Amino acid sequence: MNIKKCEKSFNYIKSLLNDKFIVREEIEGSYFPALAIEILKNSNRNYFINSYYNLTISDILNMIDEANNLIEVKQNLFNEYQGEYANIWYCNFLQVLESIDI
Repeated sequence: MNIKKCEKSFNYIKSLLNDKFIVREEIEGSYFPALAIEILKNSNRNYFINSYYNLTISDILNMIDEANNLIEVKQNLFNEYQGEYANIWYCNFLQVLESIDI
């Protein structure tokens, strides 16, 4: 896992989420920057362990929006879910971020 690439992707999408002037569109019942949605549509969201653990675009954007860095994403998951599930979703999240070409 290339953590530097994951951090770069996280920070880029976070900057899009924080940009109040960027065009937003609806996906899965929420409004997010259209560019962030497009980036994630082109990412690898098919988790290698089991498709049950696939994250939606809205899941990923909310995870980024609610945290300031990757460590906070992981902490939030472990606060919300049991260890095994939190770890799997965090690994999936990192896989998606690593697959983004910025």
